[in-house]
Formats: sequence, C-alpha cells, structure tokens
Amino acid sequence: MTHHLSATQADSAQSSEAAAQNDIARLAYVLWQQHGYPEGSAEGDWVEAEQKLRESSVHPTLDMIRD
Repeated sequence: MTHHLSATQADSAQSSEAAAQNDIARLAYVLWQQHGYPEGSAEGDWVEAEQKLRESSVHPTLDMIRD
C-alpha cells in the first residue's frame, strides 16, 4: 500500500521541519555564546542543540533560550 500526503500535510511537514531547524539554529547560537564564541565549534554546537531539543519536553517553547 502506498501512502501519499496531501498538499496540506506536506506543507505542514515542511513547516514543522523548518521550525525545528530554526529552533536548533537558535539554540546552537546560544550555546556558542555560552561557550565563549570559539572558532570552529559550529558543528559541535549544532549537535549539542539537537540533542538538548530531542531530550527536552518543551521543544517548541525553548525556555532555555529565553534565559
């Protein structure tokens, strides 16, 4: 059986993915600042942000960024 997404479902999935990427980027930037702006840490900060958001139950609100 083949499953097809409606245009609305596809748009919603793309919006959710874009929002998740934006959340990761925002948190990675905060982590970079907290680490003292080190050069060459972008990938590590991104991975750390992904892990923190995955573990967080409040992913959409990102309370940790608002400190």
